[in-house]
Amino acid sequence: MFTLGCPSRSRNTSTNSAGNGVRGTNFAAEPCPDNQLSEEELAKVLERLAAQAKEDKEKEAQEAEEAAQKAQEAAQEAAQKAAQEAAQKAAQEAAQAAAAQEAAKKAQEEAAHPANNPGGTPTTIGVPPAEMMPFSACWDPAFMIKSKETCKAMAKSLGLPEMEPGDMINPDRPKGCYWNQQTKLLIFNTDGYIEKRPDDTFRRSICNRAPTHVKMEKSSCDPPLLIHTIHMKARCERAANELGLPITTPEAIDDPQKPHGCWVDANQGGKLVFNKGGVADGSIEDPSIKAVCKRAPTHEVMPYRSCWDQNHAQIHNKDRCERAAKEIGLPSTEAVVMNDPKLPYGCYWNREVQKLRFNPVGTQERNTEDLSRRAICKRV
Repeated sequence: MFTLGCPSRSRNTSTNSAGNGVRGTNFAAEPCPDNQLSEEELAKVLERLAAQAKEDKEKEAQEAEEAAQKAQEAAQEAAQKAAQEAAQKAAQEAAQAAAAQEAAKKAQEEAAHPANNPGGTPTTIGVPPAEMMPFSACWDPAFMIKSKETCKAMAKSLGLPEMEPGDMINPDRPKGCYWNQQTKLLIFNTDGYIEKRPDDTFRRSICNRAPTHVKMEKSSCDPPLLIHTIHMKARCERAANELGLPITTPEAIDDPQKPHGCWVDANQGGKLVFNKGGVADGSIEDPSIKAVCKRAPTHEVMPYRSCWDQNHAQIHNKDRCERAAKEIGLPSTEAVVMNDPKLPYGCYWNREVQKLRFNPVGTQERNTEDLSRRAICKRV
């Protein structure tokens, strides 16, 4: 134990000189005892204590800051983990929804397929499963019929005479399923060519239905294949929606150095463009530009007795009816006028008697029980 306050004075008492007995006080400086600190030493002690207090305070502040930082990091980790779990859950739900949608689509396609729907009546509005081409090739090899069984079913859905397809392995004939207009035979060729040949005028390929619009692998459309340039911005947008393109709103430009019409620019992230300028004769080729085109209107035999969906239009005169029958390659191309309000309106094919009919006064209602009469319609 140290005594503070050194140096100090000692005090003695004595009688004053007057002898009156009053005690006086005399002070004398004495050295500091061993247990007392000098003022200098005391100052140093106080300085050390203050420094220690400051150090303790700084340490406490640092510990508090570290604790706060750890708490913040823990909160961030928890938030990040929660976000990852939420993202994973959302991805799983999206995958499940996509799988369910794909399953529903597959079930719908199977239900609408002629092999599962012998009467040929579609289970979805206006989606005939097949079409007969006006030449000896499909629009694209992807639409080619792959099996003999499907070839038979598709021919039946088009109203052709029911028969087993003849087997063929011939590289000089169209590949896949086709109808021979001369011999009136249905053929399935496992070999053969896939391109359109102008000299083959009587073999008509039967193909899975292609969309109204097509995206080319080149900068221009192909009129010889009845694939034509789109000349309107609104039609360009409609085509993009039908094809399921990632961008469906076209950017309108007027550039004489670029192809005319509707196209996708692969160098700009698949941007959809409608060019009012330019030319559409195929003279401007750019590997990054993929033309979006429309298929020319063609005629086809429907799997039911009316042209009642938005992709098809009625034929209103006998001459057009006969021309359509010739284009399709039906065995009878001379239309008999019926004038019967109970029968289908317009141009149709009677499967039972294998005859072409034109009825200017009939009904346009779809009768699912009448499987013998198939409307012949113009595709739009």
